[in-house]
Amino acid sequence: MKRFSTEESYYIITPVARRMRILEELAKEKELYAITFDTLESVKEKYFFRVKKEALLYLLEQGETLDVAKEMIRSFYSISLEQEYSSTKLQKIQLYKRQLEEKGYLEYDESFVPFVKQKKVLVDGYLLLESYEEEMLKELKAESIREEGKNPIQEVYHYDTMRDEVVGVAQQIRSLNQKGVSYEHIFLAGVDSSYFYLLHHIFKQYDIPLFLSFEENFLTTKIGKSYFRERNLEKITNQEIKEQLIKIEEDLEYAKSSPYYDLLLQEELKKVTLKTKEYQDMVTLCDEALETPFVLTENDYLFVLGWNQNKLPCLKKDEDYLNDSMKKEISLLPSDQWNKKKKEEFLWACASIPHKTLSYKDTSLQEVFYPSSMIKDLALTIQEKEPFDYNYSDSYNRFTYASLLDQYYTYHEESPLLPLLERYYPASLYRSYDHLYHPIQKEKGPLVLSYSHLSDYALCPFRYYAKYVLHLEEFTSSFAQKLGNIFHYVLSCMYREDFDFEKSYQTILKEQNLEVKEKFFMKKLRKELEFLVKTIQEQEQATGLTSQFLEKKITIPLEEGVTLKGFLDKILYRTLGGKTYYAIIDYKTGQIKLQLDYLKEGLFMQLPCYLYLVEKSGLFEHPVLAGFYYQKLLSSAKDEEEKKKDLRLFGVSAKEEETLEILDENYHKSEWIKGLSVTKQNTISSRAKVIDEAEKQDMVHLVESKILEFSQAIQKNDFMIEPKIVERKNISCEYCAFSSFCFHDEKDNLYLEKEEKEV
Repeated sequence: MKRFSTEESYYIITPVARRMRILEELAKEKELYAITFDTLESVKEKYFFRVKKEALLYLLEQGETLDVAKEMIRSFYSISLEQEYSSTKLQKIQLYKRQLEEKGYLEYDESFVPFVKQKKVLVDGYLLLESYEEEMLKELKAESIREEGKNPIQEVYHYDTMRDEVVGVAQQIRSLNQKGVSYEHIFLAGVDSSYFYLLHHIFKQYDIPLFLSFEENFLTTKIGKSYFRERNLEKITNQEIKEQLIKIEEDLEYAKSSPYYDLLLQEELKKVTLKTKEYQDMVTLCDEALETPFVLTENDYLFVLGWNQNKLPCLKKDEDYLNDSMKKEISLLPSDQWNKKKKEEFLWACASIPHKTLSYKDTSLQEVFYPSSMIKDLALTIQEKEPFDYNYSDSYNRFTYASLLDQYYTYHEESPLLPLLERYYPASLYRSYDHLYHPIQKEKGPLVLSYSHLSDYALCPFRYYAKYVLHLEEFTSSFAQKLGNIFHYVLSCMYREDFDFEKSYQTILKEQNLEVKEKFFMKKLRKELEFLVKTIQEQEQATGLTSQFLEKKITIPLEEGVTLKGFLDKILYRTLGGKTYYAIIDYKTGQIKLQLDYLKEGLFMQLPCYLYLVEKSGLFEHPVLAGFYYQKLLSSAKDEEEKKKDLRLFGVSAKEEETLEILDENYHKSEWIKGLSVTKQNTISSRAKVIDEAEKQDMVHLVESKILEFSQAIQKNDFMIEPKIVERKNISCEYCAFSSFCFHDEKDNLYLEKEEKEV
């Protein structure tokens, strides 16, 4: 039966997901209809008013926070300018609304209601409506075409653990696929990030193609942070992102001179995402199916995971900016009524889906869960988890068998599944594991190395393999990394003529997204950073190296297909008499240790590696090394003078006095460089760590030979497990994220002998 007539003109208010389904249904009828689609949010802007973007800036200028300002704007539709309110918060919002209206920041569309009243207005897919929204629809003479679903929830599956739940769903999906159901007609809902690892891991073992759309926020990427800091559109290579940024800049032109421009820009950049590639014939997520009815067809299958209390559906507590008593005063739904309608919406949407399976679990590795109270209220039949079916995944069977054997041998607990799996898999394989690395077949391709790559390979080739070939190390942002970012950025700004410590500090602080406890520590460390800047400025007054490269990226080709790159924190230099004297300085927030004793093994060669980059890059035409150093950024000393001493440079200086005088005119009693001592005869002390031109060239050649040795080994896929033992200490495994699964033993260790005294 046709729902629409070709003689009528319709205005349908419906969610986007439901609109797509209606269009698919209409396409089958092969008729042309006069239909205009719109969403409820869009209709409200046209019926009441649209709040101009300048309104948000105005509220910020009145002292409101960004979150509060947005909440106030959201409540404008239900705030009357004529009514008197008892709540001071509502009175404040009312005052703001009046002021914004007077300033012309509320834009009215006088033509909308007459236009819509010429059409037949229909509402489809909305159940959770506020009183003012119902009044608006009534004024527009909108008719509800709500269709009740004929498939109410009858049962729910119960699983002990989240893993069991995912395995149970995987088995049911494989069963459907074997019966001819395409994966593109199978959907998941109720899935949050806590499920992602298990879904990816277990679905892969069951050979189920799964598409989880990870939308990375542009602002969290390196190029996003760079854009926010520098506003340089030329560095953006993604044309789609570039067009979005141009549009944002145009929209924010009104706030260009405002001190809140950065805040507003940051808020807009949070909406810019880098989307993953989409694939066909894959199981996908469809959470909108739980909020809007008839999004899925009779050919679709939905698996709803995690139907647990306080998880699904997502309910409210009385914790909003406007509490329940205030909401009642302006006819908004208090939390209890909102939750009641939210549950009705959930059941309404589920009833529209013919093929659905709902489940809940008791525990995960981190949490204990309770079944949703709706399960008891609806008196649903609870199905216990599906029995283990070994017909779907050989990979998962083997994994399960090994886990059960672990449990049996370690805790003497025998699972009922163990005898079943023993029929198909020999137990002799369990203890036959060989931890040694077996060469892989990997095509030779372009290789870009940095000091970090070389250091990891020198410590243990297998560590390089796990980190850079298998990409097993997940990046997690720590406070130490955020602290380093803040210090490095401010120190890179301190040489500008218009340097403003507070401005630079606040700029980088906004990018780091510090947690509450991190903000507490950062307030104390801010003073340390300010002291460090002043100390470095005082220290460098004595140097003749008056020019700087900061955060300098150097890239040089090593051999065909191999490139070496490095980011040097600071290079001080000066050209005199046709020669360029330079010093390399690397900032360290952590412990400083300079060891040149193991260069022939390729260990601890960060500063020598930077020396090699400068010497071989052609950065300077006739380079003369004045020194390479670590610069400590934090000191635990209490006394100010002791702290200044602690913050001196630590490293290797040139041996030639002519060069030293250019480096530090007071080098005889240097307050800038540690250990640069002289004898009573005014000569360089034998204890001073210095290097002459010949020794420098030897070091450059040695570094080059190690880099080429490592690069060739990497290209040959030589990733043996070989931890290094230095002075009876295993330096390779101490901070290695992969030591728990390489299973190295004593015969893998390589003991190194020390040749020189450690600095």
